[in-house]
Amino acid sequence: MKLRAILLGCVAAAAFPAAAQDTATVVREEGDILVTARRAEERLQDVPIAISVVTGEEIRRQGMFSLRDVASIVPGYSFETLQPLVPQTVIRGQTNLRVDSPVTNVAYFVDGVYLQRPFLVDQRLLEISRFEVIKGPQSALYGRNAFAGAVAISTQAPDLSAPTGRVSGTVGNHDRFEGRGFVSVPIVRDRLAVSVAGAWSTFDGTWPNAHPLADAEGANTRGRIGGYRNWMIQGRVTAQATETLRIEGSYIRTERDEETVPSYTVGTQTILYPFNTLNASPRPGLTPPFTVQNRLWVGAFPSTPVVAPQDSARPAGVVIDPRAFGLRGPTEFATARLEWSPDGPIGVEYLFGYARGEVLGRGSPSPNPLLPVTVPFPPFTIGTIFDESGTDSFFRGTAHDLRFLFRGNERWNGFVGVHHSRTKDIASNATSNAPTNSLVEPNPATYLFPIGPGLPFPNALFQRTGYLERRESIFALYYFAEVRPIERFALTLEGRLSIEDQEATDFLTREPTNPAVQAFSPPRFSQSITYFAPRFTGTYRLTDDNNIYASVARGVKAGGINGNVPFVPQRTYGNETNWTYEIGSKNRFGNLTANVAAFYTDWNALQTSVVRLQADGTAPSFFAIVPSTIGNIDGGAKVWGFEAELLWQATESLRFYGNAAYNNSTYKDGTTSQRFGASGNCDGTVCRTIPGTPTAVLPIGGNWLERVPRIDAVAGGRYDFRLGDRADLFVSLEGTFKGRQYMDEANLAFVPSRVLMNGSLGADIGGLELTLWARNLLDKEYVSTALFLIGTNGALSASYVPTFGERRTFGLTAGFSF
Repeated sequence: MKLRAILLGCVAAAAFPAAAQDTATVVREEGDILVTARRAEERLQDVPIAISVVTGEEIRRQGMFSLRDVASIVPGYSFETLQPLVPQTVIRGQTNLRVDSPVTNVAYFVDGVYLQRPFLVDQRLLEISRFEVIKGPQSALYGRNAFAGAVAISTQAPDLSAPTGRVSGTVGNHDRFEGRGFVSVPIVRDRLAVSVAGAWSTFDGTWPNAHPLADAEGANTRGRIGGYRNWMIQGRVTAQATETLRIEGSYIRTERDEETVPSYTVGTQTILYPFNTLNASPRPGLTPPFTVQNRLWVGAFPSTPVVAPQDSARPAGVVIDPRAFGLRGPTEFATARLEWSPDGPIGVEYLFGYARGEVLGRGSPSPNPLLPVTVPFPPFTIGTIFDESGTDSFFRGTAHDLRFLFRGNERWNGFVGVHHSRTKDIASNATSNAPTNSLVEPNPATYLFPIGPGLPFPNALFQRTGYLERRESIFALYYFAEVRPIERFALTLEGRLSIEDQEATDFLTREPTNPAVQAFSPPRFSQSITYFAPRFTGTYRLTDDNNIYASVARGVKAGGINGNVPFVPQRTYGNETNWTYEIGSKNRFGNLTANVAAFYTDWNALQTSVVRLQADGTAPSFFAIVPSTIGNIDGGAKVWGFEAELLWQATESLRFYGNAAYNNSTYKDGTTSQRFGASGNCDGTVCRTIPGTPTAVLPIGGNWLERVPRIDAVAGGRYDFRLGDRADLFVSLEGTFKGRQYMDEANLAFVPSRVLMNGSLGADIGGLELTLWARNLLDKEYVSTALFLIGTNGALSASYVPTFGERRTFGLTAGFSF
């Protein structure tokens, strides 16, 4: 029986950035978890970097269908979806402060391909063999934006020795159906093999949509909210050309059609919603009759939507316009790998990677989609407004990675590598409108009008609001060296020198002499960024099963280009950096595994939202919308915490496990929020601002960072037993805990803590595997995360969009392996 692979163990520091996740393999031999990420088998317990591993078998047995499911059982790692276009990943309290940043604080890989944009990340249907969460800065070897850590997803490889395969199907509540198959065939035994996989999945979500048209023909959200209809094809080939030469290739294509997430909105009185649903910070309004209205939310978000008493037209429950949707479009990845390993001290590895994606998305921000938006002066009805942020966005990238391995003796080994990649992407944003309480779609000819020099701008209120083309060329040199001056002590030295050349063209710029058309020469911007990311690690092996280690590492998240904003210094923003200091110990005492790690992170030049200033550097008018852009704020943050993992194999059949993480993630003293201060929503009691340049600012030193739980944990057990001569059975039960998370930098609104239960019961009867699984077993209703917007709906506006987690899901999965 395979040992449950959810360990706060270690990943091989020798993994080079674009290939490590596919070269590592996890096997069980005499009770040990082994990895080969450094091109030699090593026990996971021996490698001095914290990692959590979830196998494909665990994913199947526990009924996991998304990264959020996987994250729920990995303490110190969080994955939440504000919308499918803007997933948010947190490792060790280092959240992505600007939710729509082009890159996040965590680097994701699939079979060696770096997923450069957030919308490429959550690939639900891959035939996964292993999922690795590598904690702490990995910029030295994993490269760009592995700032807080890296996540490496490996798909199932073909078998050179014998035909293998698996077919499975799942049925579950809320119209869940899934079919998948995998087959691997050796074309030339021990020399050439190919594998093909395919999957199709549909699910209708767990929260009913109270909109009267939710079940009508043509509704995007169908009857419930949060579902999807996806399919995937996946192919891999492995050729052992000679004893020393191995060639591999892979291709994956996924078509995703995902609904919007279940959520509700609370906010100030604006043209989007004439009622106020906030509960704190009363301030006078700017529109007649200038009545005092609440501007902010203080306290926990309730697990039922907040409805204004005056809004009698709004049905109870979650109400989402049925024309909204989360994400549609294809993504594809391809790799080609060559490994030459002759006898002798030198080896060579080369990896080529390709990634591409095109997406559409449409949000429904209105608290009551049945209430049309009207403008009083002059009076006219707009209908329903949709947020098309991210829709019509595109990404394409290629990468080359060449590594030379130097095999010494038991005293030293290492490698050097060179990396080059090119990317092109388009960040497109828009707003649209359509008649209220209808299934009439917004007119794409208006809000997605063609882009190009000299083409016309349509005379429309709702249209594209952004179209930025970005190009990047990244060159890096990196190295890894391990020396053992004495038998029990090892010192590793790692580093990466990166040079990034960035260019951007802002196509949504009007021609100065004819504002009715797009600029004949759209403005172009560029910057070059150079940085060095080192890592130093020392490991002392007390016994064969016990060691201690310490490391110092620098993380770098590259800066970028905002485009043609009015104030010239805000057209670019700089690198975000950290230094992390970690100590840990990994231990096995017979049947007990006990791993602990403690760390401190000094985090600087945070990339977050700042007020978009006017051309002269002054703030926009107090009576206007307060737009924001990406910038680096003064001050910073500090994070300290620890992780602990226990695994007790009580008997051959019974095991218990418990993992926990504590992350104290706070802003440094002197750090301020510019956008919060500029909005004018603080009443002096709930929150107080101070004069700043060029706007008022909100002091946030000592406050928790947004969307970061201080404590999360998982505990459970599993019992395996045999029934008769042919049936192997198992039963497992686990509980997960996630602590309170503040949703704004003022620490006023928060998502309360939660405890969820998961369970599964399975049997293997002569090769037929049956698994009955349930997630959120007690059907807890809870808010999982929230989006906080301030100043975007007009002067003195603020709104919160709490997002619900999935309610109870259960199903039966039947599979057969051959």
